[in-house]
Amino acid sequence: MEIKIFSRWDDNKIILCGEYKSIKDCLQKNRGADLRGADLYGADLYGTNLRGADLRGADLYGANLRGANLYWADLYGTNLRGAKTTKRYIQISCIGSRKDQTTYCFEDDLIYCVCWKGTLKKFEERVKETHKDNKQYLAEYLGFIRYIEELARKVG
Repeated sequence: MEIKIFSRWDDNKIILCGEYKSIKDCLQKNRGADLRGADLYGADLYGTNLRGADLRGADLYGANLRGANLYWADLYGTNLRGAKTTKRYIQISCIGSRKDQTTYCFEDDLIYCVCWKGTLKKFEERVKETHKDNKQYLAEYLGFIRYIEELARKVG
């Protein structure tokens, strides 16, 4: 069947197009494709290897991500609301100097913040250095970090 993946911001912009068995098949055959801003709302991506995929700004609202490999995928600005996954993600919006989204994956201990990605410990070190002179941004990021740590302690 013909699969077309459109931009979530421009209905006329086609990001990927071709004959595939499914969206999952399309994404796996185009691994490494630039999927920034892709509209994957509700897509069944069960078990899809999205390792290293550029998903910045993609709409994955309600997508089935169970078993999907998102290791090192760029999730900056990605809408994960309602996505079904085997990994636990937490996302906060409108914090820091850019008032953007920050996403954390508990199982991989990876935090995605703007164009930076790393462990929670490295993120805290970076935040303390970068925002040492800005109490507001420092408090916002450290508050999110403490919240993540508390959830990790309680949920395991």
